[in-house]
Amino acid sequence: VHALSSACSLFLSLFDPKNQEQQERYSSEKLYILMLLRLIILQPHLKEEMYQRILENISQFISMIEIDANTTDRNHQLEKRKISLRSMSWCVISNGIGKQYSMCKMLLSSKDDGMGILNDVAFVQNLVDLAIMDTSKVGGEGSMNMNSVEMRRCACAFLYNFILLMSLQVQDDSSISNDNDAPAIPEVVVTILCGAAEGLMEDKDSLCLMRRLLVIGKILMKNKSGNENGTIVNSNVATLLADIGYLDTLISLKAENTKTSKTHLLAEEIVNVINVVV
Repeated sequence: VHALSSACSLFLSLFDPKNQEQQERYSSEKLYILMLLRLIILQPHLKEEMYQRILENISQFISMIEIDANTTDRNHQLEKRKISLRSMSWCVISNGIGKQYSMCKMLLSSKDDGMGILNDVAFVQNLVDLAIMDTSKVGGEGSMNMNSVEMRRCACAFLYNFILLMSLQVQDDSSISNDNDAPAIPEVVVTILCGAAEGLMEDKDSLCLMRRLLVIGKILMKNKSGNENGTIVNSNVATLLADIGYLDTLISLKAENTKTSKTHLLAEEIVNVINVVV
């Protein structure tokens, strides 16, 4: 455990925002360190303090990676390295919140001792905004980053794991009602919902599509709270999807894909659930 903490401290010192010299910010060594961190953050013996440091430092590092969306030179090694660094950074954070729920519960708390970063609205909103930006297609035709499929897939995985984390938090909260008179949808959840649903018809990557549909489905079907098992339809989400016009998008998406494809099956299930409510 001590050796693990020492190694993490050494690795994370390279990602400290105070020590980010421009010429070293995108070094190839960081990519290999991120590959290690995505495994280290899964270790059950990792200390809570170190777990939080990894999430904080890598989240800040993502925001510092400036990718030129209009780069047309596909041989531009620096831009390729930036995309790989950002992709692997999403893997680290996604693994952390996807596999370490007990630690995430601590970070979702409202303690006054410096812990609870996932309860920091500004921190979470910024992270979500970055992920949605990375899942969308930016840049013109032929640009290197439209976005990179690699980066889009990793960002989609983060969004799904984050929504899964929030649903598990609701399940643990026995004070939340299981009836359909649900409270207003949190702003960050609305942001993720709209980000996942926007531009579905233009997304040609089957894995990204599947993950985006899973995000929508998980928000639509919320976990029951307390000791009750199973899920229940979030009628507010269903109504919002229909009102904004995303129901029509999902119907079109279903029609454009073969009946045996995962995209068709997921879209069909979501459409059927929404139609029951609206």
